[in-house]
Amino acid sequence: MKNHLENQGEEFLFEHAQATFGFDMKYKEHFERLHVNAVLPLKLHLFDHITALFSQLNAEGKEICVLTKGIHWSN
Repeated sequence: MKNHLENQGEEFLFEHAQATFGFDMKYKEHFERLHVNAVLPLKLHLFDHITALFSQLNAEGKEICVLTKGIHWSN
C-alpha cells in the first residue's frame, strides 16, 4: 500500500488494498474514514520489557509490525 500511495497517490487506494488483502467492499467507507482521520505518527505506550525487546530486535536489523485494536472515543 505504501508503494501504491507513493507512486499512484490516494486514488483507488482502497481498491488496491482490497485486491491485496481480500477486503469486502462493505469496509470501503470505514477504510476511507480511517484514512482521512488517522493522525500519524501515533504515540504507542509500551511496557519497559517490550521496549527493550523492540530495541534489541531493531539493533539486530529486524523489522517490527504492531497491530492494535484501537480505541473508540464517544462524546
